[in-house]
Amino acid sequence: MHNKGDKDSAYHLLKDNLKKTDIQNVCDSYYFTLGEMFYKDNIYDSAIYYPKKSIESDCYYISFASAKTLYALYDSINDIGNKNYYGDFYFDLTEEEINNSVKRNSLQRLYNEHIERRLLDREIRQKKFYTFVVLPIITTIIIIFIYLFIKYRKRGNSLRMQLLDEKDNIKKKDSIIDNLRFNSP
Repeated sequence: MHNKGDKDSAYHLLKDNLKKTDIQNVCDSYYFTLGEMFYKDNIYDSAIYYPKKSIESDCYYISFASAKTLYALYDSINDIGNKNYYGDFYFDLTEEEINNSVKRNSLQRLYNEHIERRLLDREIRQKKFYTFVVLPIITTIIIIFIYLFIKYRKRGNSLRMQLLDEKDNIKKKDSIIDNLRFNSP
């Protein structure tokens, strides 16, 4: 609403919401927003009052934004003492955020290394499993299959030979029978 030109309604709405809430972080957020709106409208007394109320917020981001606004505001009105004070506060919060970011990045890197090691360990376990369990089982099955194949082939050859021998015996007996038939008067 404020950016669309309805400034009075925006101020009224935020101040009304401040009266309705008991949640401190929400109040601090409203204070900061009011301070920003007053700063954009060059109403410096109110622009200073509201961010000062929200600078001690429990919420880091509200404190950070309030300090940044107060630093810029005091810079724009050439109040060097307050500019330096809030600049120090703002830069301390910035340094804290950078340090926290470095810590988060270090923790993230350690976590990623941990995950990478776990994946590598899992891969090694799978390779060992395949090497010491699956491969011997497959090898054993192949050996058994080859053994059975050779055994049945030998048996098949043996049966073929027996069958050929029996056919030869039958032919011999047939020829004997034929000879006896033709030779008998």
